[in-house]
Amino acid sequence: MVTRKAIDRLSKELDLPKPDKFSQDWQYEVADLNRLEEFVSFYLKNKLNKNEKFTLMNIILESANDCMQNESLNCKTWKKIEEILTYDREINIKILEYWACEDDEIEDCFYITPLVRKIKEKL
Repeated sequence: MVTRKAIDRLSKELDLPKPDKFSQDWQYEVADLNRLEEFVSFYLKNKLNKNEKFTLMNIILESANDCMQNESLNCKTWKKIEEILTYDREINIKILEYWACEDDEIEDCFYITPLVRKIKEKL
C-alpha cells in the first residue's frame, strides 16, 4: 500500500518532489523514464519495507511503461524488474493484476501489459 511514510522516505532518498495538496497518484506523477535504472537499483540495494517496495514498484512500472512507449526499454533492466516482481510476488500481486489488465483487449492496455502478462503466467 502507498503510505505517507513510504512517500516521505522515497521522496527524500530519491530526491523526488513531495506530493502537493492536488496530488492523487504520487507514485505515477513522479515516474521518470530517464531514471528507471536508478529506481531499480535503489530497490535492489536498499532495505525497504513492504509499503516502500510497493510504492517504488509502482514508480518503476510507470517509468518502464513510459520507456516502452518511447521504445527505450532496456532488456537487462526489464529482466531485473521481472526478477523483483517474481521474488516479491506477495507484495506485488495487486500491481501485477493492475498492469496485466486481464479483462481488457491488449489494444486497450498499457504498453508493458504484454510483458506483465508473461510474468503472471509464470507465477
